[in-house]
Amino acid sequence: MKEAGSREELATPSLGYAVPPEPPGHRPFSDVISDHGLTAALDAACGVVVRELGLRLAWIALPEPGLERVIPLACSEPGARYLVPEMAAEGLGPSRAYHLRCGHLTELPGVKALGAFPARAGPKTLGLLGVGAEGPDVLAARRDILEAVAQQVAVILERRLRGREAGDAFLCVIEGLARAAEANEEDAARHIVRVGEYAAELARALNLPNREVQTIRLAARVHDVGKLHVPREILLKPGPLSEAERIEMQRHTLYGARILAGAPGLAVARQTALFHHECWDGSGYPYGLQGEKIPLPARIVRLADVYDALRSSRVYKPPLDHATAYRIILEGDERTRPTQFDPRVLKAFRQVAGRLAEIFESGWPWHGEEP
Repeated sequence: MKEAGSREELATPSLGYAVPPEPPGHRPFSDVISDHGLTAALDAACGVVVRELGLRLAWIALPEPGLERVIPLACSEPGARYLVPEMAAEGLGPSRAYHLRCGHLTELPGVKALGAFPARAGPKTLGLLGVGAEGPDVLAARRDILEAVAQQVAVILERRLRGREAGDAFLCVIEGLARAAEANEEDAARHIVRVGEYAAELARALNLPNREVQTIRLAARVHDVGKLHVPREILLKPGPLSEAERIEMQRHTLYGARILAGAPGLAVARQTALFHHECWDGSGYPYGLQGEKIPLPARIVRLADVYDALRSSRVYKPPLDHATAYRIILEGDERTRPTQFDPRVLKAFRQVAGRLAEIFESGWPWHGEEP
């Protein structure tokens, strides 16, 4: 194998099929590889996937059009030029992985199993999400989560190959974790996107600049990512939670802030994950903050999340119609009080409530792409 000064090619594995050339109107794969901002964001996202899922490594690779090889794009392993897995193109199994430093292959310690998850847009495979762990059982237990992350990788790559901005690639990958964290799997993707769209509508009604609207919209889509670490039996429990279970459920705000900590430019997303259950009247959690001490994006997402929860079916409640949800938010019931919401956000809700109803009833955009 020849030594290279940058991520250029991966000698193995063979994909087992020839990747067709890019269709007209697509950017060359080399343009994606040379997008250093995108690579850095995906490097960071791979690091989060490893840390939060208890893996040893993660990487993202692109197929070389017309050839049976893949090009490494991003990796959680610091300083690694290559990852050379002895594995099939897709699936799970015992294997080994290596990295290349100074022209020498070094086996990665603790990697006893590898998995590859295709990043597909329709029938087309745009890339692979590869992961390594201590054993196949670790990967098998996280398969659904990794498939959700691979779906988000496909969204990023498709945007970039079509000459569009990839958006916040880091948050897009984290959204895959957020979707997997939702208890109601069937509606998880729709719920996450809807809350983002509600939050954007409320932010516009508050006359926030468009850049802030988009930041809040993205932050809203990962506000519940901390549920990834809440036991599934708690998320799916149909009856009342015990005191211990309630405390553990509330910790999802702290887990979410930890997942989003340290990434550049994600202060709003981190604050929203941490504070979206705080209430204007001080009755929320985790810190019982009150009024203006709660960041505005979190106050917006608080109402957006409550509206969608009221409209949606949950293991412990049936869905409500728009009129009932509207009345509960403005007048209250045994669980919800209007004093929990910022009065300005409530006013904005009155203005755009019809639009929120349209978003919920339309069912879009469930596939993860922006409307």
